[in-house]
Amino acid sequence: MEISISFEKTVPVYLREYNYEFENVEILNFNNLFTVRAEGVESLKVKMKMVLSKTESSWADDGIAIVSYSRVSPGTYKVRVER
Repeated sequence: MEISISFEKTVPVYLREYNYEFENVEILNFNNLFTVRAEGVESLKVKMKMVLSKTESSWADDGIAIVSYSRVSPGTYKVRVER
């Protein structure tokens, strides 16, 4: 079974910087793919934190930056998206 959840959020930009936090992102098992896609940006940094944190960054191509995590350990995460 494949389930995809998607939503859009407009985030204010100040001095070319932006950030947004997701609270209580629950990952149920290892069979997963977590992707953040940002449009109209130069770069994207995504930080996932449960106990330890993991940060991935991406430069944009034609204004679109994508960061993906696969096989994320199950648990409840705080996710921060920023430039």
